[in-house]
Amino acid sequence: MDFDLKELVGDLLNLVKDRAKDAASQVTKPNADRIKSAVLSTIVDEAKNAAEITRALSLASAGAWNPTNAEVQQTLNTLVDQKLASSKLDGDRKIYAITKTGKAALKDAPEAAEARSEGSTAKAKFKATLSANPEFLKAASKLGPVMLDLGKTGTPGQQKAAAAVLEETRHKLHQILAEK
Repeated sequence: MDFDLKELVGDLLNLVKDRAKDAASQVTKPNADRIKSAVLSTIVDEAKNAAEITRALSLASAGAWNPTNAEVQQTLNTLVDQKLASSKLDGDRKIYAITKTGKAALKDAPEAAEARSEGSTAKAKFKATLSANPEFLKAASKLGPVMLDLGKTGTPGQQKAAAAVLEETRHKLHQILAEK
């Protein structure tokens, strides 16, 4: 059976975006703490410029939240002021990296957010992608690019193996969701 992995990946991403847009219509904008956690999660493994961070956030939320460059830049400035991130010039672009303090804050973020939202309706209002913990956002943001790489440069054998992994992973994710 012949199939185009690139087309499959595109269809998968479009499906996720469509479902996320449906969920986004019921979602309020994330609060400042969630935005900070989301931004930090994009720079936990490698330093990025503001445009790369904005794209990563949009991809990780599957379009449920499309932050503006201004929102991301404002958050980055706050993170640098709070010593949770650092910045340096790389040519004509400012590159941001997470600090040790930022990593500790990111690690504590899910528990802190949970404690703050106890007894409030904030948790019920925000059930879209950005309500996920930073570890999930980080992992999700890495999936799309590798799938596109496989579609562009993978051999037919690699693409077939990837398709099998995707199918198995999809089943496992459904099992996790069924554990509610």
